[in-house]
Amino acid sequence: SPDKLEAAKSAARAHYAAMLQQARTAGIEVIFATEVPWTEPDGFLDIIRGWIGSLRGKQSYAARVSGHVHELNEYLRDLASREDCRLLDFEGVFANENGTRRVEFAADDGSHISEAGYQALTAYARRELGRRNPQ
Repeated sequence: SPDKLEAAKSAARAHYAAMLQQARTAGIEVIFATEVPWTEPDGFLDIIRGWIGSLRGKQSYAARVSGHVHELNEYLRDLASREDCRLLDFEGVFANENGTRRVEFAADDGSHISEAGYQALTAYARRELGRRNPQ
């Protein structure tokens, strides 16, 4: 239900803030990482179903989930900026123009990250973590 979903997102935001506080209290450098969006199925029938659904004003499951992921990622970006923490923006690496995961970064099951996705993630993380700490 929408109320349960909002409660879960509110709890996630509270947990991020609590983890930040606990890490800082323990003297740990905080590095946030955004979550990756969901994969839109790309088989021929999936494309047809998606097209028909969009004509009917419906949003796909992947687009709905990715929208919630994006919303929480925006919170993380704001929190990292406000608290002067580093941020690895994995969503930016993985998202395509409609906000879902790029097909080449999705494993065949549509849920997990592909080998190409892990390679892109690793290259991005190495580059970003190799930069001088902004703090």
